[in-house]
Amino acid sequence: MTQLRGLDGHTPATVQPALRPPRAGSTRPLVESTEWMGALDPSLRLDALTIPGTHNSGATRGGRWVACQHHGIRDQLEAGVRYLDIRVRHHRGSFRVHHNQFFQGLTLDDVLETCRDFLQGHPTESVLLCLTQEFSRSDAAALARTWSRLRARFAGLVRDSRRVPTLAQARGHVVVVTRSAGFAGLDHSGWQVSDDWRIDSARLWDSRKWPGVTDHLRRARAARGDGRMWSCHASSNGLWLTPLQAANRLEPLLTRHFDELPERGEGHPPERNGIVLLDFITPQQTRQLWGRNL
Repeated sequence: MTQLRGLDGHTPATVQPALRPPRAGSTRPLVESTEWMGALDPSLRLDALTIPGTHNSGATRGGRWVACQHHGIRDQLEAGVRYLDIRVRHHRGSFRVHHNQFFQGLTLDDVLETCRDFLQGHPTESVLLCLTQEFSRSDAAALARTWSRLRARFAGLVRDSRRVPTLAQARGHVVVVTRSAGFAGLDHSGWQVSDDWRIDSARLWDSRKWPGVTDHLRRARAARGDGRMWSCHASSNGLWLTPLQAANRLEPLLTRHFDELPERGEGHPPERNGIVLLDFITPQQTRQLWGRNL
């Protein structure tokens, strides 16, 4: 067993191996957040899963309209997050993690080092890393040159193929997703995406944001097997509704949404909701999401 800091309070937590004896009367094993992918069929493609993600994963600074997460990258991964949304400023031949103009005290090197360390300890897992240029306007060629040098430093870790991998192919790797020309990887522009993020009031959140989230999740489940990646940004930001206020509004409703879905029964394939990106994610939300695969 290993020791780590818990996402909810940074207190020591004990992590068991990924698979533990099943509950009485069940053949389904208990699974831990650190290695939930290891409990799945390795032939499954990533587009067949429900994957917990964080929006603006590196944004822990900048004030109430800028910060989007309470906890750092390592804590997010240990809680079960497997999709990181990283916004980078291209600055003097390096990539600095930003949210708009606010530097977050991290570089892309730091993020990749954290992912590498986590995957070395949990080789059944994979991390999807979505890269977007933010607060800089470098052309694709300049981004590609810097990315090529950084990728060489992390040779063997980074997978930047344009083909959606199976779990067997992805395990132990950082699977790159690109939203900016110059980074190689899965092309986000071809995904089925819900990202209605500019929500200025609670009234607008109730009337537009939440119905949009639930509609997207229903369609993702119904279209399982379509061979496409689905991504739902359940986060939002607005003049009268900060990211934290929106996240607090979302949490009980999203919990109820999944709790009210029919039981799938053992032996059924994963329930594909796609990637679900949250602000100020909690361990309970993460577990509920990855549990849809089991």
